[in-house]
Amino acid sequence: MAAGLLDKLHRHRANIVHVVWAPAVAMVAMAGGSRFLTEVTPAATFGEAKLAQGGVALAIALIGRPAIQFVMREFHDAREANREAAFERFARDRQRALATVLALVTGAGMAIASTFGLKLTLAACAAATVMLFVEILLSTDLALALTRNEQRLVSVVEVIRQGGASFASAVAIYFLFDSAAVFLAAQTLLSLGCLVALRMALKRSIADPGSAEEQARWAAAGRRFVIPMLASGLFNWLLNVGDRYVLAHFCTEAEVGRYAAVYGLIAMPIGAAGGILSRFLFPLVFGAAARNDEAAQGYMLRGMLLLSAIIGVAATVVAVVAGPWILRLALSAEYREGSGPLLAWLAAGQACLIVSFSFDLKAYAKKLTIAFSIAAGVAAALNIALNLLWVPTRGAEGAAMATFFGYLAYLVVSMIILRRPERWQQNMEPG
Repeated sequence: MAAGLLDKLHRHRANIVHVVWAPAVAMVAMAGGSRFLTEVTPAATFGEAKLAQGGVALAIALIGRPAIQFVMREFHDAREANREAAFERFARDRQRALATVLALVTGAGMAIASTFGLKLTLAACAAATVMLFVEILLSTDLALALTRNEQRLVSVVEVIRQGGASFASAVAIYFLFDSAAVFLAAQTLLSLGCLVALRMALKRSIADPGSAEEQARWAAAGRRFVIPMLASGLFNWLLNVGDRYVLAHFCTEAEVGRYAAVYGLIAMPIGAAGGILSRFLFPLVFGAAARNDEAAQGYMLRGMLLLSAIIGVAATVVAVVAGPWILRLALSAEYREGSGPLLAWLAAGQACLIVSFSFDLKAYAKKLTIAFSIAAGVAAALNIALNLLWVPTRGAEGAAMATFFGYLAYLVVSMIILRRPERWQQNMEPG
């Protein structure tokens, strides 16, 4: 079943080098940065920063990421019509406007939430507002570079961006002062530098943004792609980040900080390993979808499913066996309190998540984005219910358990829906 995918991997081995080395280097840098960061940053400050980043993540999950996925998918249809330059200009213009609106609304929303008890300072809310604007612009440019298969450039930027984030925050807090706003501002400055460097490296000529008719068609296609994903964005945010707010309500910011730190160290390598396949296959699967090449899509996605399952099982075993040792290296003693029971649950949950990547990619290729709303809705409802049941008595361990069952539900429901996508597509057609 994986023979076709392995042949594809062999023929594109030059790009694979760039796809693989970047996560490996970034993980090493992030591990070192995590140790430095947790030595100089109190868990409560880290927890407040993660709550603010949760607000950023909500805006990105609701609209930002679906819009970026549309750009990546529609680019290949535009390329088939020799209109990719015009579409790229259109996409950048629309994403800039989207980033402005999302940032202002999100910043205001967090500020209002802080007056109702959310443990965030106004300075942290302001820093998160700027962070969201920069992240959407950078993510859009990275998505365009990735869908063009410019893997080396994307790898360099991602290593600097991901690997340097913890170092940037740690240095800023060490030399300035202990503040979640400083934590966020340092990472935003790093992302802004990456954005400027990326645009200089791309050196794209300024293209005509397309005719009014083309822009209207792209805008309509974007709405059809993104609107069904609005609910799934909320559900995915609840599934991925909601437990931080349940922990903050029943426990403390320090508990949020410890949980987020352990979660990140477990999710980082497993997610990166599964993400390598997704990143490599994005342009290939989307290109095959634009050509209506069902056979090519099929063998790539089946091979991805098999390989990601192997990666998930192996990574879970490694996390359980070597996890305590890894945490001792990467986190200070304050952040390791109560971390032992979290490892197995978080690792198994991430394994389910990376296996589901192949179904996500299939949904994007088929433009069957309603699948995300259904699968994520079921998973989020189960996850939040279990968090409310277990966190008051089990704390972070309860959140980790709820994470596993939520991701398992997402995988199972996605598998059911996308096993026969044509049935769902027919049901979605008007009339």
